[in-house]
Amino acid sequence: QSTKTSTTLIPVWPSWTAESVASSLFYSIMSGKVINFGAGPSKLPEEVMLEVQRELLQYGQTGISVIEMSHRSPEYEDLNNSTQQLARKLLNIPDNYSVLFMQGGGTGLFCAVAMNLMSRSGKADYIVTGSWSAKAAK
Repeated sequence: QSTKTSTTLIPVWPSWTAESVASSLFYSIMSGKVINFGAGPSKLPEEVMLEVQRELLQYGQTGISVIEMSHRSPEYEDLNNSTQQLARKLLNIPDNYSVLFMQGGGTGLFCAVAMNLMSRSGKADYIVTGSWSAKAAK
């Protein structure tokens, strides 16, 4: 079990408040649940996980799971668009920025950023300023 004991909590779910996050953490500690304070996936309130669980079996009134749904279907298109709009609202993302939902972690996306910004020559200058940029330079 993890023994990490510090983190920065950034509420991104609309119903999250400092009180609900504290309550969720207290419940986890008292019930003996493991809390992941590492980078990447983080602690979610139980009501969020229960909603995901319900929608995993059947998304809305579609009759199928979101993971069975075609990424070209109108239902998925609506889900993607509404999720982008929610991200824009919660994170104050301007309209002239694109919202991308990409698979994999940040380390894997370092390569994608560099490759998309690189000229056709395949050569680029990259400034290493710390551990994250050092990973990206590899």
